[in-house]
Amino acid sequence: MYNITLLDRMVINSVSKKNKDIKSISNDTNLNSDIIKIVLEDLLVKNIFSLKSGEYSINKNLNSDQIKDINSKDSIDIEKIQIARSSLKNEGGFNLEKFALTNKDKVIFEGMLKNIKMFIDNSKIKDALTKEENLFFWGQNNYSDIVNSTLY
Repeated sequence: MYNITLLDRMVINSVSKKNKDIKSISNDTNLNSDIIKIVLEDLLVKNIFSLKSGEYSINKNLNSDQIKDINSKDSIDIEKIQIARSSLKNEGGFNLEKFALTNKDKVIFEGMLKNIKMFIDNSKIKDALTKEENLFFWGQNNYSDIVNSTLY
């Protein structure tokens, strides 16, 4: 299994839009070029990236198992955990509310979440710089289910 970090995924997202050199990746991600070099070396060693004429690209020879591994639930969950941890450190980056809803309000709330999801899906700018992308996360679960899941 590939261990894809949040940094790895940001660089992968940047290069997946267009082949880039280190300076272009740095401009697109707002990451320091020294950090990018380390990430790129790791992605080259993992055979996820290839390098030609100073430009990095997604390795076109990745097989379906490798692609599934990179995009596996475990890999995505690692990214989610890193985003959540980082968001907890940033003021205004994470809000949590515990509340009970009536059945009627649950239906309204679920409809609002569907509207937000549709808005996000329909409003994505395909050629935006990676560093300008927004992260939005939400979810809902029963409080006791969450607490009980930490016990096992």
